[in-house]
Amino acid sequence: MDLLAAVLLADLDRRDDALARLRALRDRCQAACETAIGIDSLQARLLLEKGDTGNAVQLASAAIERFRSHGNQLELANLFRVQGEAHLALGDFQAALKSLESALGIDKSLSQPAKIAQDLEALARAALAGGDRAAHAGYLARLEEVRQARASKTSR
Repeated sequence: MDLLAAVLLADLDRRDDALARLRALRDRCQAACETAIGIDSLQARLLLEKGDTGNAVQLASAAIERFRSHGNQLELANLFRVQGEAHLALGDFQAALKSLESALGIDKSLSQPAKIAQDLEALARAALAGGDRAAHAGYLARLEEVRQARASKTSR
């Protein structure tokens, strides 16, 4: 219930309140707690949205290491996405690409088209920021394919 409250606060753009709720929840939740990966994922995302990029990448990286082999794969992909976006904001384009490719791999294995689209969009931004126009164009082409596939699926 507390995690849901934090999500709702985040959706209402009350990031500081959501972060406070998440910190309290994480303090009560041990490393093996079932919701720990979700708590860490949302907290890292909120830190990134607030511009606290260094702490976002640090939290996402630590959570990835902690949950890589046994965590919720959807949340693990979210952590890789946050980590990649934080690396991109810090100007580390190669690290961003590596993290975002990891997110994409998980999302593809889980058949998550909306998340795949998010990954490809972020990968396109990272490639362009890193000066790789060919990769940028390739990611955009793949993104368009995903969008068209999603549109045709919903129009059936």
